[in-house]
Amino acid sequence: ECREWTDDPGDMPLEYSFLRVSEGGSTYLGKRSQAKATTWLYPTSGTWLLVANVYDTYGAVTMLENPAGNVFVQAPAVVNAAALAPILSEGKQYVAVGDAAGATQMVAAAAETLNNGGVAEQNIDLRASLVGLLCDTSDAAGSDPEQNAARAAALAAATESPQMNLALLNGAECAVQAMVQTALATGFQPFEESGGARLGAEMIISSVSSLLQGADLLATGSGIGGTKTAAEKQAAND
Repeated sequence: ECREWTDDPGDMPLEYSFLRVSEGGSTYLGKRSQAKATTWLYPTSGTWLLVANVYDTYGAVTMLENPAGNVFVQAPAVVNAAALAPILSEGKQYVAVGDAAGATQMVAAAAETLNNGGVAEQNIDLRASLVGLLCDTSDAAGSDPEQNAARAAALAAATESPQMNLALLNGAECAVQAMVQTALATGFQPFEESGGARLGAEMIISSVSSLLQGADLLATGSGIGGTKTAAEKQAAND
């Protein structure tokens, strides 16, 4: 939170965005707003630094780090579809009330927990359900580049698997279309020219690239990540 932060009267009102940062990169927790605090709904295991960007009315940005330093989140004892079911259920509740930021956090939490638990090749149906939540929030009002970045990170985590099915691909395509529409509406201002205030198109390009690969492999009936289809296994045995 940034409750004590202030600025010259002529630079007001201020807006805030919040991120979680690790050695692997940074992820926005939601859209930019005038709210001075946010909640990380379901922290993913690892060591994190919580960061806030404070923007004045002219777009100048100042980055603030959590004065308490890094936060360590312990990994869950069990990682499987049953253990993650409550997160998926909570994500659906956020979708029902139109809270895209909350739903996106739930998707990222479940997907990253799967990935960190070493079960990337499993739970494809669960991954498809998670990506479906991203699709269901694509029409939510108030999406901006920061929320777009959060959605892209959640999508990347949910599709981090050497396997894919049609439901997962269709949901991911829907989420990418929403990201593209938001980016077109807000402009593709390069990140380097915005002082960190706006995101460029790199996140969308990365997502589209992985989805195109998945679509191609599904269309040709090939396995993903070296996994053979049943037909290929039968042909090899004949």
